[in-house]
Amino acid sequence: RTGIGLITTGRHRTITKEIYDMIITANSDFVPHPEADCIGVCVDITPPKTLDSSFGAKEKFKAVFETEVIRDDGRPFLVWSPPFTQSLHEKSGFRGFIRSWFGQDLTEKELNGGFDTEALIGRTARLSVIHVGHNGNIYANIGLIRPQSPDDPPLPSTGNYIRVKDRERDQNLRKSGD
Repeated sequence: RTGIGLITTGRHRTITKEIYDMIITANSDFVPHPEADCIGVCVDITPPKTLDSSFGAKEKFKAVFETEVIRDDGRPFLVWSPPFTQSLHEKSGFRGFIRSWFGQDLTEKELNGGFDTEALIGRTARLSVIHVGHNGNIYANIGLIRPQSPDDPPLPSTGNYIRVKDRERDQNLRKSGD
């Protein structure tokens, strides 16, 4: 286990990683997820990446959801959570996100023993996807996450999404010639 999927309430771990930056220009063919109330399945918890904030550089990660909304090319849309710090503090964004997603707070065992984010992969949620404009671009954001209703049909992942950590490993293997 690399420890990348484990968040503890104690000191943060230093994790070596290589992250891909994606720049989308106004001329891009990128189509954001449409605004919708839909079901999504978590397909990735990205490795932490150093991002600048008003409090200085922070290690942050995102959850990636594949949704039931289908693109023109037949693939499902993807939507990303806001970036989260690796904290389970009661005021942390990630803990609030999980509380909304699960419909309840984490257990004492999860809070004291650490919460394995790998357990989120394959878990479904009901998402409200909203559009936010910034610098002339439109971004699809998760405006609300909540538990999937028992009346909703299950949504398995298509298996087409390649997790960021697996892309990194594959790229490193290609570089080394293995």
